[in-house]
Amino acid sequence: MKHFRFLFVTGLMIMSAVILSGRPATAQAAPKNNDAQKDTRVTIYNARTGMPMSRESYYSGRAYEQRGYWSNDGNSWIAIEPAKAYVKDRREMQMPQGSGKVQFKDVAQQIDVTSVFFKSIDNPKDVEIAEQNYEYDLVSAAKIMEKYIDQQIEIITKDGVVKGILMSFDGSSIVIKDKDTGNLSIVQRQDNVKSIKFPGLPEGLITRPTLVWDVSAKTGGAQMAEVSYLTGGVDWQTDYVAVLNENDTKMDFSAWVTIRNSSGVTFENAKMKLVAGDVSANGMPLQQERTMDVPPEMAGQKPELAKGTKGRKLFEYYLYDLERRTTVKNNQTKQISLFPTVKDVPVVKYYLYDGSVYGKKVRTNVKFLNSQGNNLGISLPMGRVRVSKMDEDKALEFIGEDTVDHTAKDEEVDVFLGNAFDITGEWKHMDTRKIAVNVWELSYEIKLRNHKDENAKVTVREHAWGGQWDIVKSNELFKNYKKKDAHTMECEVEVPKGGDEVILTYTIRYTW
Repeated sequence: MKHFRFLFVTGLMIMSAVILSGRPATAQAAPKNNDAQKDTRVTIYNARTGMPMSRESYYSGRAYEQRGYWSNDGNSWIAIEPAKAYVKDRREMQMPQGSGKVQFKDVAQQIDVTSVFFKSIDNPKDVEIAEQNYEYDLVSAAKIMEKYIDQQIEIITKDGVVKGILMSFDGSSIVIKDKDTGNLSIVQRQDNVKSIKFPGLPEGLITRPTLVWDVSAKTGGAQMAEVSYLTGGVDWQTDYVAVLNENDTKMDFSAWVTIRNSSGVTFENAKMKLVAGDVSANGMPLQQERTMDVPPEMAGQKPELAKGTKGRKLFEYYLYDLERRTTVKNNQTKQISLFPTVKDVPVVKYYLYDGSVYGKKVRTNVKFLNSQGNNLGISLPMGRVRVSKMDEDKALEFIGEDTVDHTAKDEEVDVFLGNAFDITGEWKHMDTRKIAVNVWELSYEIKLRNHKDENAKVTVREHAWGGQWDIVKSNELFKNYKKKDAHTMECEVEVPKGGDEVILTYTIRYTW
């Protein structure tokens, strides 16, 4: 009988609390035992390259604080804009019948709230949303203290207990007013306060970022719902590993995808997709020359992607579908194989001298064609290429790295490894002559020296800086130059071993 009375009184108390509160019903995502209903899908867009920036703008505008890389000619800084991810989170949720609130917890802290889209899977026409709020007033010691200004608290110090009305606080002290006398006390916090007691958790504070909707549903109860949104703090990049053979004519080539998650939420057992290409995320026009144009027939070309990874075209971009689900924790970096090692990819090692840009430095590069004939022929997303080589002791040593852009099938990949130690150059502007009011002639001299034990072929690159131009005079070594574009010319010269100078001269005429 006592047990019956206890249950009866308890029931009355619960009913009274609900009636007195007068608040509409609040529905939440289904409890943890319904996790089998969850389905998380994350599409990650790799960081987008911005407009090239000159060296002057780079240093004056503090661009060096941004992530990015230098162009191959060394004249332009290309900033990498933050990446984004598109999250589709499907869960079973309890809907109120009629009007009420629905809470959706465990969303990314870097969510773009304006991108949120909610839909009911079971009854899409049954649920209407009147209002959406993103609650991000997370519980912290400072937040709780703020909420208890002008309220009673209890401070336990090493000398005893202090009770009173909280007036103010900072990192070093707490100001308390005695409730009966009105006297003020300043309690020093450092090495003095052991703990602070509060009557309860203040309203409005939450433990996790939460989306809250005011909804109207004709049918209450459990429904499958999907929430999709954009978030920052998630990105991916490709890391390529290349190992050169002994004579620098072939390489073994592999690729890994690195996923970084600092969004503030863990993606549990998620289906991952990776999009390569410069996707516009802020309304700015894309650079036309950097937009990927991948032919549909590219899918299935050699080399095969890693088992469980599919590649296909998405609009003007390329999408990699990681079929194996994975968990990416918050503040975790995860690596997944994009494709296994491809053996014996032909490469060309060459030296480049651009005296007006690099001074005395001669650059060392390797290049290869992303073709099926070279055992490749798939879309290569932008990423970092690290190159190694065996030394005389058969130990693998790192020899350089570079960042390469998105590269479609049958396009060339050019990797800068560093400056040559034994080959140097010298570039001089020798003479300037005014031929007429709008005609000028400029003369240049280029010297190359090779201290290696074998001859070296060096590509010499020169620039025409404007107007209509023509080479009116040159020595034999420069005579066979090739015009690369409206402002660039190149010629290849063999520099003999032993340190003897090779000299190139030419005169260029400008007409405006």
